[in-house]
Amino acid sequence: MTTVAPLPDKDQCAICKTETGLNSCKSCLVVFYCGRDHQKEDWPTHKRFCKRTKMTRETNWRALEHLKQLLEENPNDNPRDFFASHPDDVNAYLHVRYIYARAILRLGTRSGVEGALESCLEIVGMDRNNEQNGQDARDHVPTLFLRLGRNKECYDFLKENCVGDLEEIYACDENGALRQPADAEKLSLAHAAMLSLLKVRILIDLPHLQSADDFVGDKLPTELSDQIRSYDIGAATKIDAARMKAIEKHEDLVPLMKKLKAELKDLRVYVNALNKDYWAAILDPEKYKNMQPMYQPELPIVQALSQTYDAWAETPEALACWKGLCEDWGVEGGVADAAEGAADASDEWVDVD
Repeated sequence: MTTVAPLPDKDQCAICKTETGLNSCKSCLVVFYCGRDHQKEDWPTHKRFCKRTKMTRETNWRALEHLKQLLEENPNDNPRDFFASHPDDVNAYLHVRYIYARAILRLGTRSGVEGALESCLEIVGMDRNNEQNGQDARDHVPTLFLRLGRNKECYDFLKENCVGDLEEIYACDENGALRQPADAEKLSLAHAAMLSLLKVRILIDLPHLQSADDFVGDKLPTELSDQIRSYDIGAATKIDAARMKAIEKHEDLVPLMKKLKAELKDLRVYVNALNKDYWAAILDPEKYKNMQPMYQPELPIVQALSQTYDAWAETPEALACWKGLCEDWGVEGGVADAAEGAADASDEWVDVD
């Protein structure tokens, strides 16, 4: 179970981490240096990814220029007609655009994540035929939002791209069984995993509000109130205005935490029904990444990890919190079936410090 530092708020020099006086690598455009000496120092590590990224960007540019040429040749086509009459050309562009997005993600910089998000949102917007590239990009978007700290936009995207009521799709009955069969077409594995992480983030932050040291009198300071609102608790957990007022007044947050834990318990069952390996994989990713055969299509669990794991690893305490919740539910790694995990969760908060 490995965690990494969250993405910085700004781009940094790849060597010394300074945030001022930076210039980007002229080939990949998403890795930054404070000077030529540090660029030379990083080159032995950077060159393999840099050259690959430059190649994919140039391929993406050529595909885009081809689309522009087709548009110029068909000036009377509206976008819907153009996509319908040139599906192969559009899909070829979406394919190389997604390859480019994955290439810049491997460089591990904030600019890389921002560029990948921009690419994936463009692909989603252009995907009129529900092609595989559009599905892959759509699955990647919530992770990228969360990695950038854009929690509300993540939840809004999940809500807009599910089929039905987002909070009802994964709901379980009193016996811990899903009320409706798990359906990736309604809520995909990657989206359910990121909805889980969003709720874990809220659950981790709420106990800190119980500490008297965080408050001045009985009123929540503005900066903490703004932080809570940034998670859009009201939307993500259906908390009404009265409960939001209770948070601001520092009233008892235990019922809110219990509600979040109950929702996470249901999400564990839903994700487990889509892929029984996912919860174990986020706690031991290397074991599952090594399952991928060479020169074979990406295994579902390997693809799910590539789309979601970074957001888990970059969220402080998230993996430890999830492991603690699973222990409370009496399941190891979250992989037991619904019947095995049906025991009620403890009312006490999991200590993840």
